[in-house]
This record gives sequence, C-alpha cells and structure tokens, in this order.
Amino acid sequence: MIIFIILAFLAANAVLTILISYFIYRHATLGNQKHGSVWEDDKLFYAESKKHAKYADDLRGRKAWLRRMCLSDSAEKLHITSHDGLTLEARFLKNPGQCGIVLMFHGYRSNPVQDFASVAREIYEAGFSLLFPDQRAHGASEGRHISYGIFEGADAALWSRLLASMYPSSSQILYGVSMGAATVIAAQDNSLPENVAGIAADCSYTSPSDICKKVLRYDYHLPTFPIYNIAAFLTKKFAGFDFDCISCVDVLKRSSLPIIIFHGKADSFVPYKMGEALRDAASDRAVFLSVENASHAESSLAEREKYMDNFLKFAKNIGFCH
Repeated sequence: MIIFIILAFLAANAVLTILISYFIYRHATLGNQKHGSVWEDDKLFYAESKKHAKYADDLRGRKAWLRRMCLSDSAEKLHITSHDGLTLEARFLKNPGQCGIVLMFHGYRSNPVQDFASVAREIYEAGFSLLFPDQRAHGASEGRHISYGIFEGADAALWSRLLASMYPSSSQILYGVSMGAATVIAAQDNSLPENVAGIAADCSYTSPSDICKKVLRYDYHLPTFPIYNIAAFLTKKFAGFDFDCISCVDVLKRSSLPIIIFHGKADSFVPYKMGEALRDAASDRAVFLSVENASHAESSLAEREKYMDNFLKFAKNIGFCH
C-alpha cells in the first residue's frame, strides 16, 4: 500500500511538472498578434505601460509626435520575407537630411512606441532616419513564436540589408531595447552589410537560456531542473529553436563592431550583472552607461539627457553626424 501511494505521488508530481513546463513553454514563446499595427490603433498607440506610469505625462506628447511623423508622407511601410517565410512589417521615417539610419528593435511583447517614444524625436532631429520594425509575432508582422533574439537576429540582418540596398551610401546603427537589444547583438552573426557601423544595446540579457532560467528561479520561484529542460525540449520540438543555441556574450567576443551598452542599476528583470558581462565580452569596443535609478527598459526615461548625450557621442565617434 505504501509503495502504491509513493508511486501515485511520483506519477502525479511528474504529470504536474510536465503541465507546468508546457505552460511555461506556451507563455514564454507564443506571440500576440490580435491587436495588429500599433500605429493605426488609437487605444493601443496611447496605451500606458504600468511600469512606465510615472513618465506617462512626458511620454504622451512624445507618442503624439512619433505617431504624427510615422503616419505622414515622410514615412512608409516596408516589408521583408523572413528565412522561414513570414511577412514582417516596419515603418520607415525618412529624414530629409539623412546622415545615417538607426534601426530600432523593440522588446518582448512590446512595440516600437512603448520602447522608443522617449528617444525617437532626439535621434531624428540629430539627422537620422528611423526604421521601426514590428518583431516577428508582434504587431503587424506574421509569426506564431517569439524566439528571444535567435530568429529575430536573422530578421534584423534582413532589414539591414534591405536598407543598405535602398541607401547604399548611408551608414547604420542597430539599436534595440531588452529582447531587441539581444536581437541586434545576435544580428552580428548573420552577415550584416558593411553599412552597419555600430550597435546600441539597452538592457540586453546574456543569452535566451540565461534569462529564462532567471525568470523561472527568481520570478516564478520554480526549479530550473527539470522544468527548464522540459520547456526547452517542447520549444525545440514545436517552435523550432533551441534556447541554448546562442550566447550574446560569445557573439560579442567574436564581433568587431563598436557597441554602446545601457543598463539600469535598478533593473530587477534583466540583472545589471548581465550588462556588465556583455561589456566585458566586448572589451575595448564597448561604451558602457549605467543608470543609477533605472529599472528595466527605463534608462532613457530616468536620465534622458545623459542617455542621449552618450548615444549621440557614440554615433559621432563612429562617423555619424551630430
């Protein structure tokens, strides 16, 4: 009888572990396309992020400017087809005095408005044209799964090559926030055109597996083994990618491009030590800006002047106008 009870307990525990792992896989990788394009939906465009609530008044005016510009005759919709056949969409805001192009990649379950309204106007007025892609499985872009920069890095390289073909004499900066930062780092392993002069990475994690394990352990208070292992197996089987197949640290060790890395010291989601690890991997090619009181993806909001001064100085140092 005791043996039966033990076996039943073990079986129930195994089933529960598999169910939890399946939930983690679905929650972590399935994108959200039900809203469509953020640019044309009033409610979605002006939605206020809870985590940025204290900056809402400032952001409202910046969003209004960004929307007006991206729906004007100065902007156009662009499309690419990904390596796996998805149609991806972006808004391209052409600057009449274009001295370069900044490609701006948003983060996980976010959009270009939430992640770049705080800085878009300053970068545009410094002379840059701006590209705002909807990452796969976000916004108006197709796709079912979010791959934490793995497939998104290949997508970013395609966007870069498209703009290089359109503007062969214009240099580029690939700029991303959170998962978008991992995207632009990973893009360096995907045959970028010579137009790319530098990378800007705001609060990137060190690898997809590192951030998934961190969230399991500290945010969900779950053991990484065996839940991560089962979720990773399900992801590989059903979403077609391996969380362990890329390391942003390793990419930066191989890369030769200059990079500016931003990270908030109060970031509890992507730990500050991950930003330090990326800085160390890039070595003397890295400019590192730590922002004292910024939580996740808040550096440009908490200290915008310092943030923009460093971004534009970095751009100038790698050959862009300012």
